[in-house]
Amino acid sequence: VAAAVDGLKSDDVVLVVDVVSIPAPIARPVAASDSMRPLVVILGATLTALAFLLVLLAWKLKKSKVAPAPVAQQPAQQANAVAPQRPVINPSVQRKVA
Repeated sequence: VAAAVDGLKSDDVVLVVDVVSIPAPIARPVAASDSMRPLVVILGATLTALAFLLVLLAWKLKKSKVAPAPVAQQPAQQANAVAPQRPVINPSVQRKVA
C-alpha cells in the first residue's frame, strides 16, 4: 500500500483489522403470515373484479363506437345552392389588433 502512494514510507502505514460479526436472521412467527392471508385474498379478488369491469367497459365503449350512425342524404337542391357571401369585417376592428 505504501509503495503505491507518493510520499509515504512503509513505517507510516498502519493496517487496522476489525472483526465483523453478522447476526443470524431472526425467524418470523408463522402466525403473522396466517393473519394476513384473508386480507391478501380480499385484495386479490377486488383487483380481479376491477380488471374485469375495466375490460367490460372498454368492450362496451368499443362496441358503441363501431356502430355507424345513419348518414342523412342531402337533397339535390342544396348542391345547386349559391355559395355563401364573404363575411364583412368592420375596418375599425382590424386596426385595433395592431
